[in-house]
Amino acid sequence: MTHPARLPVPFLRHPWPYASALSLLGCLARVNVLTRRDLAALWISSASTAAQAADHLESLLHWVEEKTLGDSLRLRSPDVLLAFDQKRWWPEALRSFANSFLDQLRYCPQCLAQGYHTHLFQLPWWLRCPVHEMPLCDACPRCQGALAMLPFRAEPVRAFHCQHCQWDLANTGAIVMASRHGVPEQWHRMVASHVRWRNQVSQTFVVAPTLTSAYCEVGPELALEWIGAAKVPWPAELRPYVVDRESGTWRLGLQI
Repeated sequence: MTHPARLPVPFLRHPWPYASALSLLGCLARVNVLTRRDLAALWISSASTAAQAADHLESLLHWVEEKTLGDSLRLRSPDVLLAFDQKRWWPEALRSFANSFLDQLRYCPQCLAQGYHTHLFQLPWWLRCPVHEMPLCDACPRCQGALAMLPFRAEPVRAFHCQHCQWDLANTGAIVMASRHGVPEQWHRMVASHVRWRNQVSQTFVVAPTLTSAYCEVGPELALEWIGAAKVPWPAELRPYVVDRESGTWRLGLQI
């Protein structure tokens, strides 16, 4: 059984839209000093079910209705789905490739310092933050260790910490201050352009590509080859932030 939508603790999150579950739950846990089980119990009244959900916070929609989460997190239902399901950012015909890109965090350092992350950054063809004009990173700036996308196997209050050296990539004061900021208009333009492009890519495939096994590891090069095979040009708004197809090569390097 789930609770009513109103959260019993103060809810503070970054005001920018399209935040990931990492961003939403990480900020909520950090500001209110909540454990995994505390987070699950905000929505789930059964102690045994909350304990089960606590170990799989990235799959919270399995136990809590999207409307309930949306009302409590002040999100529209489509945005709840985008927050808790990375695959929805992919062209539908290519979603079988997405599993290989779900775990390793890709982030903008300035965004993450304020507690903000979006699944847009998880897409292997996305290279730069459209707000800060910074290359995305995929490792800890201190120890160079790879960062997990949803490190809630540790306590979510430490969701923005490196799992290797415990370096804190966020700042609580910056998270609180960011909640008072406005929304950069480019976020809406970027996502609208991406959605149109994503739908056009899917429509070019009569039969969706399939993998020999759901557990196949797909590298960025293969995923991007299929993107290129669709021959759908990048919208002008996206070109400065995605891989360069015009030169005939894919630029895959990220900053560390």
